[in-house]
Amino acid sequence: MQSCAWCVKCVTGSGERLKKVEDAMKEKDSILPRGQDCLPAPGPVQVLGIDLGTTNCSVSRITTCCSNHKSIPDPECLEIRQPNPEGGEYVSVLMPSVLALYQGRVYTGEGARRLRAGCAESGSGLRHEQSIFWEDKNFMGVKKTMHKAPSGYQSSKEIAGHLLRFILQSCRREKDLPASRTVVTVPACFEQAQRRDTLEACAMAGLDISPGDLLDEPVAAFVHYLFSRDRHGINSIGHDLRCMIFDFGGGTCDVAVFSISLRSKEESIRVSPLAVSRYHKLGGADIDRAVVYEALIPQLIEQENLAEFDLDFDAKKNALEPALIGIAEMLKTGLCREMDRIEQLSGLEGRALSRITKKYPGRIECPLPDGRRMYLDEPCLDAELFSGIMAPFLDTDIPYHKETEYRWTCSIFVPMQDALLRAGLDEKDIDLCLLVGGSSRIPQVRRAIQDFFSKAVVESLAESEMQTATAKGACLHAWMLESMGQSIVRPACAGSIYIQTRCGPQMLISANTPLPFPGRNQWEQCSMLSIPETALSDPVILRIELMDGQGKILKNWVWELEPPVNRGEQILLQYHMDENQTLQMQLSLPGKPEQKIRCLDLENPVSSVVNPNAKRREILELEEAVRTRQVPEQNLKQTTERIAGLYQEIGQKEKALSLYRNMLALGGPDFVLLNRLGMLYGETGDYGREEKFYLEADRHARNWKGALFNLALSYRRQGRYREAADILDRAIQAERIAPYLVLRAMVAEALQEKKDR
Repeated sequence: MQSCAWCVKCVTGSGERLKKVEDAMKEKDSILPRGQDCLPAPGPVQVLGIDLGTTNCSVSRITTCCSNHKSIPDPECLEIRQPNPEGGEYVSVLMPSVLALYQGRVYTGEGARRLRAGCAESGSGLRHEQSIFWEDKNFMGVKKTMHKAPSGYQSSKEIAGHLLRFILQSCRREKDLPASRTVVTVPACFEQAQRRDTLEACAMAGLDISPGDLLDEPVAAFVHYLFSRDRHGINSIGHDLRCMIFDFGGGTCDVAVFSISLRSKEESIRVSPLAVSRYHKLGGADIDRAVVYEALIPQLIEQENLAEFDLDFDAKKNALEPALIGIAEMLKTGLCREMDRIEQLSGLEGRALSRITKKYPGRIECPLPDGRRMYLDEPCLDAELFSGIMAPFLDTDIPYHKETEYRWTCSIFVPMQDALLRAGLDEKDIDLCLLVGGSSRIPQVRRAIQDFFSKAVVESLAESEMQTATAKGACLHAWMLESMGQSIVRPACAGSIYIQTRCGPQMLISANTPLPFPGRNQWEQCSMLSIPETALSDPVILRIELMDGQGKILKNWVWELEPPVNRGEQILLQYHMDENQTLQMQLSLPGKPEQKIRCLDLENPVSSVVNPNAKRREILELEEAVRTRQVPEQNLKQTTERIAGLYQEIGQKEKALSLYRNMLALGGPDFVLLNRLGMLYGETGDYGREEKFYLEADRHARNWKGALFNLALSYRRQGRYREAADILDRAIQAERIAPYLVLRAMVAEALQEKKDR
């Protein structure tokens, strides 16, 4: 076995090398966990840390060959070999989270990412969520299946399992020694169902890990920072630091707040988690999509001399977005580097941002689903347009997300302010803000955060470590758990939890309590609860209510007790919170085994997750029912119409248009659908198609002239009064009713035809 540079008895050679090792050990000594639990592991140790990212994955390894550890070794990021369809190999420490089934082979990573741009090609055989998969991590824990994909590739956890298996195979090629522990990172926003799916994905890949081996991504990045040599002020004895980790990656935006203190030279650093804000589906990929729809597609429309509404939802979402998303990311990254370069040389102040431009020197082929081919020549992005695109992502006032059928927008300050609120702090209380994740290197993001935390030191990791820090932190965490029995950062309850009683709230778990609580496979008991009333014949209905430290109701349940019961009888509450902040509770009546035990589970009770509203949830459920053929054939049209109507209600009109058009193609002429399409086209401002569909609806409606009435309303809104009068005269001739006459009178007044009015 190779010697280990970080094990004292394995260090050989010059005194200079030994001094470097000892200096590095001294630098890290004050951070290491100490105490009776921190015992070295016998024999060799190899651990892995895997960042299973939405956009990219990476893996880091630590190998030590003996137990004489004085300090933590530096993790090594492993290069991953990724075959491509051209027959070559792309080797990098980053592996795109993309998988493709192409020409009888499975491509993972960069090879699959290169295939993504051509998935709209009619002859490629590639279809999103059928034979090529990306950003599937966003659907972990969600009841969504990809039923058209082959067996083994029909869910997000199966795709994640394939990605993990590919990473592990790459690791085994590097070294045969099996990993004694592997830690996999997850977004802090992940709840129990998403974490459970991640564990199942690990099992599919051959990894046997426990829930405690899932580590929140901002915590992993923080662990890496703690052991880096250029950390800011961490070793200041007697001084408490409040540190915020802002982890802005490709698919998530996680924020964590920690308190860090070193009381004396004899103590190790104490790290206390104060709050975690869990916002899902906000990342650099959302900015890339904004570039596609606000910069690249408008350039394509201009170059191809297209009208505003020539491209429908299917063309934009399923053809142009996959073809252009990689170009958008390339332009964004290149522009940000150019802005950084100018900033360092002479500053951006006074420069015309429109002159700072990044251009792609080539021609992009954009095949459309209808067989047309379009070409985008030398797409470009300038700093002025990009600053406008970034504005809604940096808004400090609007505290909610916005979603269209094409993309999601939310300000990065929403999760930041939420984390500060949960920690009981404001921005002036933060001493250090650490920026992690590739998207945090965007100059506008960095400047906005520096302005927001005006009294804090705002630090970024080195560019070379920005996208690997999470994997390295996970690896360090795994090494400490394996070698010393505990890590520098332990999971903790994000906030206090109370149960409401007639005597007032009673605390069950206080904020920052280490997890699992009270211990692994142990349960805490509360015996101070009692039955509030006597019942001899009727059941007693008890309301169980949990609250946070601010009095906000977290959850309530109802427990029905069978009679007879007496006032004052004891209720036994047993509860446990695991490492993933899932609270489990059991309520029982001691001495009455015939009474059913009430079991309750509450996921992340004090977390803040952006969940879809009721209409969005209904859409997801109905779409899944249609995909999995749970909807009977005779109800399919009605269900699809309901889905389209819900999309229309939440403002995703082009998605609704696409569904209504599909219904027409399958079912033939339907004047109700044609009329609804006319209304939707009018709402989007496509007046040409609005008129076309109203007239077609009238052609199939026979005696009903409502479509003509709607067309006349549209003409009136556009100021086309003479055309509105002519259309209304046609409607009145066939159906003389009050609404038609009233609208005709209003049009006559606009035309100053007083007699007709």
